[in-house]
Amino acid sequence: MAPSKNNSRKAKAASKASSATPRVLRPRAVPAPASPSPAPDLSSGPLSASQSVESSSFKSFKTPRRSTIAVKTTDVSKISNSARVLRPRATPATASPSSAASQISSPSATSPSTGPSSAESLKTRSRSATTVETPSKAVETEPSTTTRVLRSRATLVSSSKLPVPVSEGRLSPRRTKRARVASPSPVLSPVLGRHGKRPRVDSGSEFEDDEEEEDDEEEDDDDDDEEEEDDDDDDDDLDEVEHPEDLRDAIVDADGLVRVGPQPMKPQRFIRSGPHHRVWQKLNKALFQSHRTIDRHLPGWSWGILEQERRILLASLMSSMDDQSSDNDTVSRFCDYSGRQMSWARGPHSPSMESVYPFIVSEGRIGYHASPNVHIVSSAVNWAKANHAPILLSIIAVWMNAHEEPDFGVRKAQLSWAYNSVVNASILSYIFSLASNHAIRTKIWSKWTPSKQRAVLEALRTGTKTPVVTQALKEHSVDDLFTPRFLSSRKWSRQTLSRRQDPIQDKKHAYPQMLQVAQKYGLTQAEFEHCLTIKAPNRPERVFYPFHVLSRSQAEAYGWDWWTTIEFCGSMVTRMKSQCNRHAEAAGHGEDLNGYICMFWMAHYFCNKIQALKKQRPGTTDEEIRFSILDRWNLPLVPWVGNPFKASLCKGPDHGIAMKLGQTTASGEVFDPINDIDLTKSTVELDTWFTNRAMKDFATADWEAIRNALAAIPLHHSFWRVDLALGDTIWKGC
Repeated sequence: MAPSKNNSRKAKAASKASSATPRVLRPRAVPAPASPSPAPDLSSGPLSASQSVESSSFKSFKTPRRSTIAVKTTDVSKISNSARVLRPRATPATASPSSAASQISSPSATSPSTGPSSAESLKTRSRSATTVETPSKAVETEPSTTTRVLRSRATLVSSSKLPVPVSEGRLSPRRTKRARVASPSPVLSPVLGRHGKRPRVDSGSEFEDDEEEEDDEEEDDDDDDEEEEDDDDDDDDLDEVEHPEDLRDAIVDADGLVRVGPQPMKPQRFIRSGPHHRVWQKLNKALFQSHRTIDRHLPGWSWGILEQERRILLASLMSSMDDQSSDNDTVSRFCDYSGRQMSWARGPHSPSMESVYPFIVSEGRIGYHASPNVHIVSSAVNWAKANHAPILLSIIAVWMNAHEEPDFGVRKAQLSWAYNSVVNASILSYIFSLASNHAIRTKIWSKWTPSKQRAVLEALRTGTKTPVVTQALKEHSVDDLFTPRFLSSRKWSRQTLSRRQDPIQDKKHAYPQMLQVAQKYGLTQAEFEHCLTIKAPNRPERVFYPFHVLSRSQAEAYGWDWWTTIEFCGSMVTRMKSQCNRHAEAAGHGEDLNGYICMFWMAHYFCNKIQALKKQRPGTTDEEIRFSILDRWNLPLVPWVGNPFKASLCKGPDHGIAMKLGQTTASGEVFDPINDIDLTKSTVELDTWFTNRAMKDFATADWEAIRNALAAIPLHHSFWRVDLALGDTIWKGC
């Protein structure tokens, strides 16, 4: 439908204003057919405080086999990626076995303001690179007269309602069936072709019987994050974990790579449906294992109560399956986060159980794997989320899609909004102890009043800076919120850190040598300083800082200097040798490394990356290149503990090889920073924690499909509704 004349005039006026003062618009949540998660709707250029745009047209699309829904969109900026709203299908309430009195009464709950009905003006904030000012009104999707009732047992549930109502018996998300996506769900398998079509697999055909296999969790060799390894339950796969080949003795493959230790999984096959009874068995087994290893250790959860809870969860999860045969003998499933078809074969898209929120309160008890907090998502998505806030995945999807925006002015503003939002979401995880193990965080949460528990859940599902968030921020300093890896214990005092002002060994030679490294890759001193350095604290000199440009304001506030750089690199080397590369080290395939050598390897690595960008994009400005220095999945690298964008030394070609930086120093000789790094011999990449976590040990052939699934997660969902003010500016502590 064409826009009205009135709105067209407004659009032209807005366009005319943008030519004089570039503007940035915030994301608008509207469903779109089969589109990825949206980037914020931001116009070209710096921020303006006096511009707005209104929606003016409607577009309709069909949901798969369910209904037709009309949604409101905007014409002015020609948004390519619009937000999709996933709504759950209502699950019939299941009576608790304990007593009828445990039925949940759901008083009306009001969701916080989360977005605009029409986009408002934005303004520049100091202390953060490029930030986005967003309004506080809720984003609403206006149904058209063509909307019809779903033909199945599903009913639409208003996503504006807070799914964590407080009632006498329970504080938890509203019990629902799995969320439904309002657009066709493309199959993820890369071997199925463009349309992803394959006949379903009936009972007794390709669905493998792996009941006899062990289901012990395999170790995650390449997870470079300390905070969340101790108590992760993000691999509650319904399929038993496949144990890839474990090479105890190192071998050299056909590509000349040294292989040792656990090898990657095989590429995942796509098996759409599985036998009903076996799916039930796998669900029951996964729930039993989760309750045995985690929930039975939580206060107030006896084994008898957990058995009752397991029966409730099994009934709810099985009723959410899609029947694939007339006799309901086989079932299939879509991911509750991305809305994409899952495969019953082992791999990144196999179903796994996910606890959406970090806790619920059931009859006065802090619970985790309890109804209605448990849903089913794909395994790789579950690994990527880990213990972060529910809103995190949708914000990272905004970044992934914003990176594809061709206009740099628009892309820059969209990425800035997404970056600020991710940083603030990671701050929420820290101040509310989401990264702690279950025992510690349950002890903390159980001391809160019911009103505070509800307020914290509200903040975690929206990102709204509520009074409870403001109060928690007052208890933490900037050094708590932005801390490099080598201070991950957070026990160092500022007095101890004052030693960083002392001269480091060879510091007076380090910077001139880095300039020679830059010259080796065709970079001028000005280009090197612009892209890879920041001003040293309280000194006129420059210090090496190879991380993303949007993180510079935090680094300068922290006081990033040469000591920080060396010790950060040293901590990465220690972590790599003791954890990720331990099998190769034990087999004698390690390198003699330290923080100083790693720092110069990073100088070679990033100079080579900049050289490649200049060749690929001739005529690109230095500013655009700075925004393009990213990891393999085009995510920004930062040095901050607890941030999903934290930089990690990762295995390059796949996760079954020995890690080498490409050091060529002969035994007994002094390391030459300029000539003793050969990147052609390096098997290491710098990736974000998020990228490394999602790749896990899945087959490299599946990596792109994993990324596509993560990019498909919508900004607004029935499980979360992101407050668009989250990306205004980066929060500060006391």
